[in-house]
Amino acid sequence: MTNKKLLQIVAIIAVAAALFTTIMAIGMQKIQKQRAEQTTEAPALSTTQPTTAAPTTEAPRVTIDGNRFGDADDTTQPTADPTAGTTEPTSASSGFVIPQSKDTVIKTYVDAVNKLKATPNFTLEKTETLNVQIDEMNPSSMRSLANKIIAGNTKDAPTTYRFVNGSDSASGKSANYVIAPAGKNCALDPTLVTSATATPSADGGCMLKINLGSETQTATELPKKYSGCMDVLTVDSMGLPSAAKIDEMAVYYNYSSITAMLDAQGRLIEMEHRLVVTDATARGSYVMSVTSRMHGDAAALYKITY
Repeated sequence: MTNKKLLQIVAIIAVAAALFTTIMAIGMQKIQKQRAEQTTEAPALSTTQPTTAAPTTEAPRVTIDGNRFGDADDTTQPTADPTAGTTEPTSASSGFVIPQSKDTVIKTYVDAVNKLKATPNFTLEKTETLNVQIDEMNPSSMRSLANKIIAGNTKDAPTTYRFVNGSDSASGKSANYVIAPAGKNCALDPTLVTSATATPSADGGCMLKINLGSETQTATELPKKYSGCMDVLTVDSMGLPSAAKIDEMAVYYNYSSITAMLDAQGRLIEMEHRLVVTDATARGSYVMSVTSRMHGDAAALYKITY
């Protein structure tokens, strides 16, 4: 994937449809332009110029992520300290402590992610999937085009990164940027976590399972807890045309989860982020006024070899 893509917003595509398609593509699209400008891996956002033509039954040309459709300030939350006095089982081969309490599971996961981000040499295979359902859209004529946008951002082919001294030469991206949360260290607020468990594996490592609760994102306020551990899009970083206007937006996250496999040294060897949006509504305008309601989920699977 190139750096110069997030979502190409074309003439009569509704801001609401584009916005929520992009939000649901979290982990699949490259985000946070303002963060990435501090590194050499910044993804440039591109937009096409709006036209003054009203929408018709003939879909405009849309190119997203190489697919063509139509006719021709860091805010992070602190992680909890391990529970005092807790006795944890230890892997005999390496001294890795398998966590038992909620707090130690959270700390073990956060430490493993941040250690991986700082690891200079490893190979990462990242597979991203997307499922979005449009529940309501007005005008209804936008539904077909929005579905094509969603379909164009739905893929299951993995992308392989080979990091040497922290950078993948093919993409120019750093491990810190590719691994969520993009461009910053991981931090997981314990108040967002509804449950956290560790299951020992035969090789001396373990599987961590972390379930997340509810949080809301609006046009002006990020979901601070979710953005500490997953990739979250800001409206400003979308590069919306100046004519675009978002009047209202509410995205409701709930029942999301993180699963991580650690080896006997406590290193991440596999990880899955599953982001669930139970409901999302928006009202905006871009040449035309549009309202929409959607729900869905996005998943990012990481496989790591050292």
